[in-house]
Amino acid sequence: MALQISPEIQARIIEMVERGDYADADEILGEALDQLELATLRQLLAEGASDIEAGRVVEYTPELLEETKLEALRRFAEGERAGPDVRP
Repeated sequence: MALQISPEIQARIIEMVERGDYADADEILGEALDQLELATLRQLLAEGASDIEAGRVVEYTPELLEETKLEALRRFAEGERAGPDVRP
C-alpha cells in the first residue's frame, strides 16, 4: 500500500527516526493508530459514564437477554439483517 503524506509530516517522521525515538516510519504509524484507537475508547467510556450518571441505563437481567434474543430472532425471520457494526 502506498500512502501520500505531506512534506511536513514526512519531515517529522524522518526527524523522529533520526533522533532514535522510533525504529522506522511503520513504528510511528503503528503508535499513532494505537493512540487514535485509545482516544476513541476513552471517548466511548466517557459517554458511558455520562449515561450512567444521567440514569440512561437499563439493568442487565436474564429476562432482558431473553427479550433481546426473541426480538432479534423475530426481526431476522422478517428478513431484517444486522447492521455492519453488529458482531457475534
